[in-house]
Amino acid sequence: MNNMKDDIYELLSEFLNPSYGKKQLINEVAVHVKEFFHASFSAFYIFNEQCNSFQLYTYATDIDTFIPKDRVKDMLEFHSFDSPVPMKMKMVPITVFDGLKAVLLLGYVDDTSLHEEKVLDTSNQNHMEYEYGYLYRLSIQLFSENNRDVILKRVVEALSKLYPDYTYYLLLSQDSGLSSDLPVKQIQFSDDVTKSLSAQVYMTGEFQMENRIKERRTYLYAPMSGKQGVYGVLQLITDTIRPFSASHLAFVKEFARLVGIALERVILYENSKHQVETLSLVNEFSQKLNANLDLLEIIKIIKNEILTISHAEEVGFVYFRESEPDYIKIRDESTDYFRTEEGYSFARYLLNIVLENEEPIFSGMFECEGRTDFQSVIAIPMDTAFHKGVAVILHQNRYHFTFQTFKLMEALIQHATLAVTNTLLKDELHRSVITDYLTKLYSRNYLEEKINENMEKGNRGVLLLFDIDNFKNINDQYGHHVGDQVIQQVAHILKECSREKDIPARWGGEELAIYLPDESIHFGLDIANKIREKVQRKTNPNVTVSCGVSAWTEESNDTTVELFLRSDQALYEAKSLGKNRVIQN
Repeated sequence: MNNMKDDIYELLSEFLNPSYGKKQLINEVAVHVKEFFHASFSAFYIFNEQCNSFQLYTYATDIDTFIPKDRVKDMLEFHSFDSPVPMKMKMVPITVFDGLKAVLLLGYVDDTSLHEEKVLDTSNQNHMEYEYGYLYRLSIQLFSENNRDVILKRVVEALSKLYPDYTYYLLLSQDSGLSSDLPVKQIQFSDDVTKSLSAQVYMTGEFQMENRIKERRTYLYAPMSGKQGVYGVLQLITDTIRPFSASHLAFVKEFARLVGIALERVILYENSKHQVETLSLVNEFSQKLNANLDLLEIIKIIKNEILTISHAEEVGFVYFRESEPDYIKIRDESTDYFRTEEGYSFARYLLNIVLENEEPIFSGMFECEGRTDFQSVIAIPMDTAFHKGVAVILHQNRYHFTFQTFKLMEALIQHATLAVTNTLLKDELHRSVITDYLTKLYSRNYLEEKINENMEKGNRGVLLLFDIDNFKNINDQYGHHVGDQVIQQVAHILKECSREKDIPARWGGEELAIYLPDESIHFGLDIANKIREKVQRKTNPNVTVSCGVSAWTEESNDTTVELFLRSDQALYEAKSLGKNRVIQN
């Protein structure tokens, strides 16, 4: 009874409009009360103190032959109304401060619409049996499907059969990607929306129902939940305000639970399938990387895989050596955007954020005013033992990359970083084998290998053999530590005067060499004199060098040993003639 009073007062509040007259107001309320409680008629009786009885003020009825009494002496007489059809009466006393002032009388043709019992056709037991039978058959269909789209379509078809007069929506926690012709929406969780019942039901997992008086509709919200969580909310909207029986509400909850279990099952299936596909893809990707230990090829493979899988617009690789933190570089394999001033600046900006926060960036609405138009941004660390850096993946559209794509990119880049590290370690090991520790020039063995290769494939070459003059005096006067520094200074000059294809090497002790593949003896003499002059000007303490030069051609049919012997003879002659000179054999 108290609930009925609350509903009546809520109706009255809707019509408390200054533009209504007293009679018009009560007439409007009588009509809406009858509809709201699904009664056959409603009547308002006002207590008249002079007559000491209740007088009929207004009424609304669906029964043309029924006219309520004009005057009722007391409360008992309300139960003895004459009616052309059997009818049960319900009374709602209306009191104001000091006593009874009015009575709302509701008449029902039978017991099937009593609001107090919240009944909606509960007498039809066969109908409920049909609904649960239909629910059982629907469960068999849903559980036989592994496609989320098909499941949602079948759920919508079931709703259209069970509730043809209702409006309904499936409010999902994830975007299903379905076409807009299905009543499927994504739950929004902004600060304002979270106050709504749909968001509350999703977060609490508790059923909710509300009557919206102004809309004259009833809204039902049932959580679509499984064993591991809530996957959405079933929203039912009636065509008019309706009371619901406990059994009917139980059926709505059960229907929503069935949908939740079906969604959970297919989501788990999709996740497991995605994990298998991801593992397979990562395994295939790792095999590609391991099959090629060339750094340039590895970076190309990474870039192409990222572009193919994520459908990114731009992919870049930015890095720096820890020994040179201000010297930030973009790898040549990056896409064109990163070769622009804006791309370079934005890549540096992202690198600094990743280094500062010590975690990757994943954003579907990246805010970086004035720096870039890209809104979907992924930046994942690529740190090796030799440098620090990030892989940057961009797209201009908002929320282009899914979280699954981000996690897959993390896995790929983690494997790629390991492959890059292995390649750099291999290159470093190779360099340590072929490089002299003191001078950082190539070793004698490497020099011999390259000369042999050039003699097999080329048609000529020149060998320059240098010796630091009076080097024993440097060691005796300044010590071996300074002697090592002098060797390093001369080695640095050799590297400065060498091209990329030339082979500067340490021959042994204070003897150094440069091999010039595919060059003439005259070019070799020019380089030798250029080095001799630089050494005399730039070393400290000041030293000079002597140099022996020899060359080979296809016609000479030389060997590596013969070439070395001729250069060594020329060097010996330069020493004999007074040092600080270049002699050709």
